[in-house]
Amino acid sequence: MKKALFVLLAAFALTVQAQVENPKEYQHEMELFLENSGVEQTFSGTMISTLRMQGGLPESQLQKVVAAVTKSFREDFIPSVMPVYKKYFTVEDLKAINRFYETPVGKKMKKFSVVSTQELQPYVVQWQPKLQQVIMNAMQ
Repeated sequence: MKKALFVLLAAFALTVQAQVENPKEYQHEMELFLENSGVEQTFSGTMISTLRMQGGLPESQLQKVVAAVTKSFREDFIPSVMPVYKKYFTVEDLKAINRFYETPVGKKMKKFSVVSTQELQPYVVQWQPKLQQVIMNAMQ
């Protein structure tokens, strides 16, 4: 009886230990996810477009700004949002998502998500007046 109880407790301890995630491993998988999914590239592309539209910034300076912001994105932003992701995704979930993004269809999805942001923007702008009217009507 004592032996069975010991085996049961040992199995429980191993299960609990397996569920404790290594923070560095989780951050690594988060970084891969944000890179593989195109989020990081979309973020950088949007920032570059915005800075170019504002004008007055030489290309060499623009690249320095982008490099600094990208570094901050990885070092400051990702760790700050990890608790939100941890509520919904385990490290194993992120690994599975990252494996998907390594497949041909995953790579296609990443390419589409980056391109679609730019290509769909005119449609979003075109839809905004209609959206405002829908919101106004719903509020009445």
